[in-house]
Amino acid sequence: MAPNRGGRKAPSGKKGSSGGTIRNVVLLLFLLQLGVALWLVSKQFGHRQPPPPPPPLSPKMAAEKAAREKIQLAALDDMARVLERHGNGFKGEVVGADPDAMSLPVVRAALAYQEAVSGGGGMPSSGHLRHHDPRPAPARDVHARQSFMKEGAGHPSTKVVIPQLRAESGGGAEGEALAVSGGAMVPSTRNVSVGEFSGAGQCKVLKPEIIIYNRIPKCASGSMNIFIEEAKMKREGTKHHFVICRSSLYTNRHLNGNSQKQYVNDPFRMSHCRNKPEKAGDLAILSRHIFYLNFEPFGKPNPAYVNIIRQPIDRCVSRFYYERDARGTVSGNMDMDTCMARGGPCKFEAWQTKKSVATGSGSRIEQMREECSSNYLSRWFCGMDPFCKMNDQAVLDAAKVNMRDKYAFVGLTAEMKVSFAVLQKIIPDFFGSEGMPMDICNKCKDKGGNSTGSTTSGGHAVKPPLVNAENRAYLESLNPFDLELYSYAEDLFWAKAEACGAGTRNGR
Repeated sequence: MAPNRGGRKAPSGKKGSSGGTIRNVVLLLFLLQLGVALWLVSKQFGHRQPPPPPPPLSPKMAAEKAAREKIQLAALDDMARVLERHGNGFKGEVVGADPDAMSLPVVRAALAYQEAVSGGGGMPSSGHLRHHDPRPAPARDVHARQSFMKEGAGHPSTKVVIPQLRAESGGGAEGEALAVSGGAMVPSTRNVSVGEFSGAGQCKVLKPEIIIYNRIPKCASGSMNIFIEEAKMKREGTKHHFVICRSSLYTNRHLNGNSQKQYVNDPFRMSHCRNKPEKAGDLAILSRHIFYLNFEPFGKPNPAYVNIIRQPIDRCVSRFYYERDARGTVSGNMDMDTCMARGGPCKFEAWQTKKSVATGSGSRIEQMREECSSNYLSRWFCGMDPFCKMNDQAVLDAAKVNMRDKYAFVGLTAEMKVSFAVLQKIIPDFFGSEGMPMDICNKCKDKGGNSTGSTTSGGHAVKPPLVNAENRAYLESLNPFDLELYSYAEDLFWAKAEACGAGTRNGR
């Protein structure tokens, strides 16, 4: 053992360990007291840490949210204009379930209540409602909200003023029925004048470079394509010459997120086009079976969308006979009534989203079933947002707004001549040539048995009923949103036609 050179005794290990423990305890008590003191000071003076901000939305989610809010606010604004036009001529306050603001579920419940009691000789001035809606509360619009509220317009209120179905005097139904449903509000097209629709009554000349004709199956696309080809020939050698891409893709109609981005960046390449514009500024038309897609969330301007639509049940019937006669997917000479009675190919049922084949999968029979039973027209115009895959009122509401605000024009197969005339007026660079044939109807037969492709004097084909009344009613029950959208489209169509001097609803 080494000697102790300092002459001192080394401290024992036990004594040193005990002293360190005491110092640690004292230090711990001191820190604990300090922490309690700081907490008390913070509590007294309210110095609390703010909650962390929510994580930012991805660009895609932010764009979808903005698009939904725009749809909701546009519908609210439509409703507000209807109410403002009537001023105080109507009565009917309903105490809603939302104590913080006027919510659309409350108004929907209010109108449902109103409709239920209005047939009994008068409308109560108020009623207590309880209503639950699983969907998130929609965006609020101050301007529209004030139009609904008679009291407390400057602060939240539970009193919602709605137009009554009967005038206050009880002298008849002078009011306007309003369709209200989850996600958005729109005036009923059967009762609101077409002047309520923004832009519907205008014949504005458009100067697009790109037109997308996102044609719907069995909606006179053959006739429309002939018209486009004729217009192209008339423009050859002029500064307004254009190219046509008729896509060879028929079943891939609903794109996923990555494909949507690629399509927006180059819709012609993504549609397998042989012809496409060579440089920026060239005029071109893309003709393809594809759902509506809003380019704006991807940072691109929208093209000019055009379309032609058909009465929804007639379109379904046409699809069946096309499958039987042109494709042979329905055997023999079986008519649609027999096919529906037997089931099989014509087993049309309430639609389930998981059965969709719009992305390109599935057989032709599965495609026909989807087109005949899923409010296909509404989903087509709603577009490719995730909620558009559903089969509910929100899809219809979005389809109406898109049809009104995002389309240059939507024509009717029942009025092809008028449809062509409107296109000549509003998009003259493409369709405005003199001498354009207007009497075009591919595969049409009129009452006289004319099968040359001509239309009747009214400009539309006349065909016998190809499905009985009972089966037609059943198909209507599967597609109520499509029927309402078609009625809405008719109002928009005639407003545009009359503004352009192309025809009148009652004088065709």
